[in-house]
Amino acid sequence: ECTNIYLTLLLPFALAGLMLVLFLIVCNITVSAGTINGLIFFANIVRVNHTFLFVTPTWALFRYRAEKWSVVTGIVGATNPLISTYDFMKDVIGYDLAAFFERNSSTLQAEIDVVLKALLAPEAK
Repeated sequence: ECTNIYLTLLLPFALAGLMLVLFLIVCNITVSAGTINGLIFFANIVRVNHTFLFVTPTWALFRYRAEKWSVVTGIVGATNPLISTYDFMKDVIGYDLAAFFERNSSTLQAEIDVVLKALLAPEAK
């Protein structure tokens, strides 16, 4: 016996859609104001760099390593270049990547902040 009970799902999705549209209108998130483009750009930047910005889940780490991608695991001082990109750079390449980030963290943060502000700012008319 078939039922149409699943059609009741239309109501919550319709309400969520209306709430989303009202939120966009109230917050003036439009293409002409440039905010939608900025949000989309920011979302893409976060998506592309998510392995560096967030803790990588184990399944993603295994998948990236299976594809022979370099993943900065953030393990400093693990003394194993097979599990830590920092140790690999220090032991195999001969460059202390962790010290580089420590020395230049304020400069990197300032430069990234300048670039993101310039890219996310609405265009002047």
